[in-house]
Amino acid sequence: MIYLDYAATSYPKSEEVYKAMEDVMRNVSVNAGRGSYHLAKKAEELIIATRSKVARLAAVPDIGQVVFAPSATIAANEILNGISWEAQDRILVSPYEHNAIMRTTEHLRQTKDLQIDVLPLQPDTLEIDIAKSMDLIHLYKPKLICLTQISNVTGYILPLEVLCKAAKEEQCLVCIDGAQGFGLLPLEPLKDCTDFYLFAGHKSIGGPFGIGGYINYSKYPLKPFLYGGNGSDSLNLSLPESGIKRYEVGSPDIIAVAGLQAAIENRVSYEVIYNHEQELIQYFRQQTADLDDLILFAKDTPTDKCLGIQSFAIEGFLANEVGQILDEEFDIAVRTGYHCAPLIHDALLSKPYGGTVRMSVGRYTTKEEIDRMVEALEDIMEYG
Repeated sequence: MIYLDYAATSYPKSEEVYKAMEDVMRNVSVNAGRGSYHLAKKAEELIIATRSKVARLAAVPDIGQVVFAPSATIAANEILNGISWEAQDRILVSPYEHNAIMRTTEHLRQTKDLQIDVLPLQPDTLEIDIAKSMDLIHLYKPKLICLTQISNVTGYILPLEVLCKAAKEEQCLVCIDGAQGFGLLPLEPLKDCTDFYLFAGHKSIGGPFGIGGYINYSKYPLKPFLYGGNGSDSLNLSLPESGIKRYEVGSPDIIAVAGLQAAIENRVSYEVIYNHEQELIQYFRQQTADLDDLILFAKDTPTDKCLGIQSFAIEGFLANEVGQILDEEFDIAVRTGYHCAPLIHDALLSKPYGGTVRMSVGRYTTKEEIDRMVEALEDIMEYG
């Protein structure tokens, strides 16, 4: 199979990830921090070591700023439901946000009487209109601004630094959805203008499902959203007033943690993976430039502002039909539909096609696989 669905999850993982997870499953698969015996302590040490590696990637000095969760979506719920809201507070979102953000903010709008506003786009390139967006930030002074780091539909890299700095001028909280960006883009430039950064272990960093979380850059005191045991102070019916154990409840997935640690240890550099993904997408665009019935969405977004993803459609086909043909006839895996990103498709004009066919590349994608993809698209358009 040719796997071109890296935006959904990285696959395959590196051998080091598989080996680390198997080793922990066989030899250290106990409840971390829930016992005084040496194996439980060893499991806890693995969690601490992995937390430290994430902290270094995130450019934070305190590992207590790294909170693990089963996924970035659960982490988003912990953050957004952990903020102290008042009626008529405003949230600004980009049109590129994933439903991890949009459905959670919609729930808050309905239950907390909040207002949600969407940042404007430049209609030709579909980039964020920075001037108009900064005007909105200064006008509305929102309680929170939510920005995805990289669009999971088009690969567009949002101009986070300038928007986050403007938000901080108005004392806004800033939440960045880094599910697509963690491991692809450095976080050092964002550390002083961001409050929360969501990350997923199973996407670009190359780890497994079951481990994600967030970085609390500002140490904002979130209210707990999840409650339960954490292996400490068990006679107290209240969670601790501060610290990681206020937010991490339930038995930790030590096997997924081991996979994340191995993925971080064996990752390639930001520059190498960035250049690899950009080269492949640009190559795909060059090879398909003469295909008249192929519609490349966001084709006018500058290529140096996009990374690893190309959405497209074929005239006369729905997106899911193209995806099914690619799978059944050519053994190529892509994602089709709306990709859990409800707002951007109005700007893309993709709804008549049932969304987009999304090709997303990663660490192990080759030019030969892109050639196979192009040949498959040519066959679909020639023979229907």
